[in-house]
Amino acid sequence: MADFHNTNTIHSNRSNKMQTQIKCIQINLQHSRIPTDNLMKIIEDSTDILCIQEPYTIQTKMAGP
Repeated sequence: MADFHNTNTIHSNRSNKMQTQIKCIQINLQHSRIPTDNLMKIIEDSTDILCIQEPYTIQTKMAGP
């Protein structure tokens, strides 16, 4: 199963008036297809930064739906 190492929301101030949130996910897929499929569902909810380790591959190409 995939191991979610870190999920952060970073807040930054612009001119002390506007606040922006950045959604960041770091995941190790351990070369497994099921966590890769689940990740595709998770990132549909507007992920800004995604760090993937050990993605599922078919003939050296990253695979997913």
